[in-house]
Amino acid sequence: MFWLAVTPGLLLLGAAKNIGINAGLDAETAAGIITVLALANAGSRLASGTLSDKLGTLNVLRMAFVITIASLLGLSFMASVKAVFYLGVVGIAVGYGGFLALFPTFTNKEFGLFRYGSNYGVVYQAYGLAALSGIFLKKAFGSAYGTTFMVSAVAACIGLGISFMIKERASEVAPKELPKAAKRIIREELRTAHNNKNAGQCIKCQLTCFLLLCIGRVPRQQCGLSLLGCSIN
Repeated sequence: MFWLAVTPGLLLLGAAKNIGINAGLDAETAAGIITVLALANAGSRLASGTLSDKLGTLNVLRMAFVITIASLLGLSFMASVKAVFYLGVVGIAVGYGGFLALFPTFTNKEFGLFRYGSNYGVVYQAYGLAALSGIFLKKAFGSAYGTTFMVSAVAACIGLGISFMIKERASEVAPKELPKAAKRIIREELRTAHNNKNAGQCIKCQLTCFLLLCIGRVPRQQCGLSLLGCSIN
């Protein structure tokens, strides 16, 4: 799914200027597309993380696929219309940035923290495969970017279909807040452990609070854990 997701973005980033010229822009304006891509890419990475916390990582990934597909289709059939061209370019960059920001989180939620580095290392190989796919598409279709975008849109559609075949894990669903009494008891227990000068108790305090944060049962501000030390507020 990662491979199908990032192929359009890599293709656009690698040939942004040529695509702009092919769409009828002058060389200077076409070169400026790179700046637009960078801003859209950066903004998407920031926004997708926030949306992921609220809507769920898999849901935001699906949204990114839909935006990418719509943008690719727009560039395939209406690239000569400047407004459509710019919206399409921005849409692909937004999807690309979102994919890169969310797939590490998605990998963690699907496979857990155990050997997360190794797992994501395997998943990230799809990025290299996507880069190779972009090269092959460029060689196969040359400057016929409309056809290239159509093929990329089909690939993104397949990726979107796969995302609906994946069952959302329980960790993706925002847990209901604990009753106030339960939160108070947890805080009292953690404060008691923290006030105990025994080093083992302090470690127990930090580990307990850290686990609660990991499973999302107690928000950071309510738990009061400082990752640089143990401080119950």
